[in-house]
Amino acid sequence: MNTDQHSSLTKIEFNLEQIDPNGLVGPADGKRSLRYEFCIPTGGHYFTQVREIDSSIELYPKSRGRIICGADQVLCIGETHKPNWREVLMAIAQLDYVEKIIESHAE
Repeated sequence: MNTDQHSSLTKIEFNLEQIDPNGLVGPADGKRSLRYEFCIPTGGHYFTQVREIDSSIELYPKSRGRIICGADQVLCIGETHKPNWREVLMAIAQLDYVEKIIESHAE
């Protein structure tokens, strides 16, 4: 693991080992996708860059989320139920303007 990957992993504040290869967590009879949230600066080019990594990321400009996005930030929520979930999550974590990624409990 190189230094960039290690610093990206420190931004992810939940246990990646709990997620199976299909991007699911939980017991065999109750698997579910793990939703996660992070903040990006306001401005369309930031969201465009995130959507290039994962087109399913949802943007919530009027919510601060559990992560408590600042007034100059926008809440983004993604989920792990996809074949390349780990690569997607790592690519998001490698963005300089993403400070941390936490598990989301939004409904």
